[in-house]
Amino acid sequence: MTHDLCRLLDLLEENGVDISPFWPLVQYSVFAVQARYEAGLMEAESPLDRRAVISDVQQLLHEITSATGLAINE
Repeated sequence: MTHDLCRLLDLLEENGVDISPFWPLVQYSVFAVQARYEAGLMEAESPLDRRAVISDVQQLLHEITSATGLAINE
């Protein structure tokens, strides 16, 4: 388990998963740490297309479950 999406993508790539569509998600690693451990959240420079981000994350979760056989609760 990790908050570091770079590490997660590297692990998937080592296991033969095409991770190129998921590199833009790396920018959200900092939010994961702040949301859990710090008082305030950073503001994004531009508004998020939340539907697109959610879709990308769902696809990443699908790739993780396919590559590992693990069940992930969304």
